[in-house]
Amino acid sequence: MFKRATAIVAALFFAGGVQAATLNEADIAGGFAAGNQNFNPDYTAVAYGFDTVVGTLTANNFDFLQFTDLDAGAQTISLTLELLVPSGAGYSNGGGELRYSEAYQSSPYGGTFGGNFALEVDPFNLPGTPSATLSFNLGSSFAGGDLFLALIPQYGNQTISYTTTLTGNGGSTPAPVPVPATGLLLLGALAVGMLALRRSAPHLVGA
Repeated sequence: MFKRATAIVAALFFAGGVQAATLNEADIAGGFAAGNQNFNPDYTAVAYGFDTVVGTLTANNFDFLQFTDLDAGAQTISLTLELLVPSGAGYSNGGGELRYSEAYQSSPYGGTFGGNFALEVDPFNLPGTPSATLSFNLGSSFAGGDLFLALIPQYGNQTISYTTTLTGNGGSTPAPVPVPATGLLLLGALAVGMLALRRSAPHLVGA
């Protein structure tokens, strides 16, 4: 097994929370596609901090993604796909399936079946089905760490774009900004000062 060392670290910290980012296949040399690898597929490692991964698929050119440090616990992974149809194109289609696993699989068809996608556009029978969404849930027993995704386009005459979104890879809402102890002391001093001014102000009869 050979895993490509293309993980990009997205350690973006702000106010004590991780700011999630998008990883685009266009920014990776060679992209995510590992070809039609029937044995020992090569995964692209995605480091913690990316809550969105954007890529493209063409028939029989599979994409393999390995999220290396997912949060433990229940979470949802969603995959939105869209058929890219050039202007003036005739009948267009593309489809395949999604597989996922917590452990490396020696075959792209190993692991758990995550659903099929079938996209189609016929200019004489619009609107067709140019887009689709797949999603699956990791239960509360998920221990965190690795999650392997195999995106398997099995047929089609057009490119499919996809966006994978997940909160467990750094997409959670950042923690509230903590108020420093000095700030609390300052607020307390201001409150005492305002109370003292109120007590010292002259009382106006009839006001």
